[in-house]
Amino acid sequence: MVKQMGFKMSYIGIIALIGAVLAIASVFLNWIVIDGISGGITGWEIFDDIGDLNDMYFLPVIVLVLAVVAALLAVLEFMGKGSMMTRIVILIIGLLVIVLSYLTYNDVVGDSPILEMGYGLYFEFAAAVALIIAPILCFAGVLDE
Repeated sequence: MVKQMGFKMSYIGIIALIGAVLAIASVFLNWIVIDGISGGITGWEIFDDIGDLNDMYFLPVIVLVLAVVAALLAVLEFMGKGSMMTRIVILIIGLLVIVLSYLTYNDVVGDSPILEMGYGLYFEFAAAVALIIAPILCFAGVLDE
């Protein structure tokens, strides 16, 4: 932990905040790329425009809500006001985000020969890894509390 500007800055909070920001951004980036067509379909478009065509249309909104909650908890961690409970919740959110990413990939892209995973889903997977790794590093004693 680094003492700076009157509060204790936590590395756990920095890593979790990066993960939360990546997860928020991922919703508005391309989740699906159609082979041979420029552009793609963002997570928000899956929810907003093609919701009737897809059983998993609500997943981007769940990811967005989880990411906002993770961002708030990460700010608490960043300011040094986090606790063991906030770290556990961040870990659970990271696990949920990675499960939702997999479900989205499996349901939307799956075995389709013309659909590919967009960089928004890659961002989402990276966000989930950051949200999972930050508390684990703390629990392992690698990062200061």
